Amino acid sequence: MRILWIGLFLSLGLGACTRVTYPQTSWERDDRGMKDTALMALAQAVGGDGCVILDGKILYQWGHIARPDDWASACKPILSTLLFCAIDEGLAQSPDDRLIDHGVPLRGKDTTITFRALGAMTSGYALCEPSGVAYAYNDYAIQLYQIALFDYLFRDNAMTVTQNQFAHLQFQDPYHYSARRRIALSVEDYARLVWLWRNRGAWNGEQVVSRKYFMREMRPQVPYDLPHAAPCDPRDNLHIGSYGGGADHYTQYGPGVYGFNWWFNRRSPHTDGALLFPSLPDDLIFAMGVRGHLALFSPKRNYILVSAFGRWGEENTPWPWQRVNALLSRFIQHMEQYQ
Repeated sequence: MRILWIGLFLSLGLGACTRVTYPQTSWERDDRGMKDTALMALAQAVGGDGCVILDGKILYQWGHIARPDDWASACKPILSTLLFCAIDEGLAQSPDDRLIDHGVPLRGKDTTITFRALGAMTSGYALCEPSGVAYAYNDYAIQLYQIALFDYLFRDNAMTVTQNQFAHLQFQDPYHYSARRRIALSVEDYARLVWLWRNRGAWNGEQVVSRKYFMREMRPQVPYDLPHAAPCDPRDNLHIGSYGGGADHYTQYGPGVYGFNWWFNRRSPHTDGALLFPSLPDDLIFAMGVRGHLALFSPKRNYILVSAFGRWGEENTPWPWQRVNALLSRFIQHMEQYQ
């Protein structure tokens, strides 16, 4: 990966008096969390495995944070991180590159698909519409995303690409990829990826992923008024299969709030113009996956939250769940004391 040394102050971009640190072979601990009854109550309410990182140290942890697990849809931001790494290396010009210009054998309406559209779930792959016309939470398109990255940009296997591109993060636990090339990471290693985004690509005084992507692209990529895709039997022309779900599944939320595989707490047409999570600040950014995988961060805040197999929502209730809103509202208010 191309490394740009620009000095600690510029690489962090967080002010001259920042206290932020980064893990080396393991995370340091902040002992204040051991007596934090509010975080203890959150862990008991959510369950599973998780940690809270404050200023680059583990403030609180619960469950088994060193055990690698499949993050399901919550691992999709890793693909967009690798896209930015590929552009840094000159393997692509920008997120707006068309896949066909890199050799992906798309045809017909799919020839206009860009990497940006794949990260925004607006590519239309396996659906009736061409790229950019409609939104659908589309795991056939995510399968196309990972194939385009590994096979046509990096032209290497997923493990080698990950070892090379994320070497500076120093993952401390074993990790692996499934047959669909979904990564299985421990909670404490997934937190390193989230900490990288929180710090806009900076790591230990180096800009390991160019800051410009985070300044320009860390925002919703789906237009607020973009319609939902029409019902359509999947047309998987490349016969690549799915990353996990259907071509239109999980949720209709996306317009106004989704981009490069993150969820942004912004106004949504599906909440009548209210924030996606109305009780939470509008600077929060999330990753979410089935089975209770969730991560939260904001470049404006000095902490992140990472949770696997947590009880964040209820079955048979509309998404996004009210329980997420309530639990995270208390968490954010509590963490203000550490700001």
